[in-house]
Amino acid sequence: MARTLREDYRQLLTGGGGVAILAFSLFAPQVFIATASAALAAGLAFFAWVDCYRRGRVVADTPTSLIASAAQGYVELNGVARPLSDRPLCAPLSGAPCVWYRYRAERYGGSDWALEEEGESASPFLIEDASGACAIVPEGAEMTGLSPTVWYNDDTDGAGGWRRLARGDRRKTEWLLREGEAVHAVGSFVTRSEDPRDPAGAAERHQLRKPGDGRPFLVRVGEDGEAAGRASYGRWALVHLLVFVLALASLPHALGKPWGL
Repeated sequence: MARTLREDYRQLLTGGGGVAILAFSLFAPQVFIATASAALAAGLAFFAWVDCYRRGRVVADTPTSLIASAAQGYVELNGVARPLSDRPLCAPLSGAPCVWYRYRAERYGGSDWALEEEGESASPFLIEDASGACAIVPEGAEMTGLSPTVWYNDDTDGAGGWRRLARGDRRKTEWLLREGEAVHAVGSFVTRSEDPRDPAGAAERHQLRKPGDGRPFLVRVGEDGEAAGRASYGRWALVHLLVFVLALASLPHALGKPWGL
């Protein structure tokens, strides 16, 4: 299953988690708890910064290739999204046509939301540039740049509007990649041998998929996908670096606390 949209959520969780642990260390009454918490916040922020920096460098350092002339291996492609066949996918909640989707359905229990179901498309779709087309196999991809559409019950006309919630209400969220939207993708490019007996498979001759060596498989939606990707990783890297520096700076304060209550 693709790690859709979870990249931004992961950065938010690690950044917010580091801040929360650091705040806890400042108010912890004992030196051991305070020092351990500050060290944990620093370690979490450091590894999150390394992860962001590595992904940002991947986007910045991988040259853009045309599909028809792309070398086998790790490449960057820019193009527009197309369905793999003449019949595009339909989103499971709204029924809207798309080439890729993720959805979530939740039910309101009176005080909070409980997840009922969620899922995402595992079907390949095409990225097309001036030289040709390539099938993107989305399993394992970090899909970013998609905006969610949210509505309640079956009131799609009221999507995004304010409403008074009642027990049993359902909240539905979809992220859709539509045909014709700009796509920027970085992954492992593979070209299969053409089989003249299989004309239906010609569209999938070129494939972009998750690398087997652990390098990131990134798919970002938007006209400025490459620049937006670099900027996003750069912002999160600064956030994690700031938390790391603050955590180190708080260690003398933690060490000055009493050993007992």
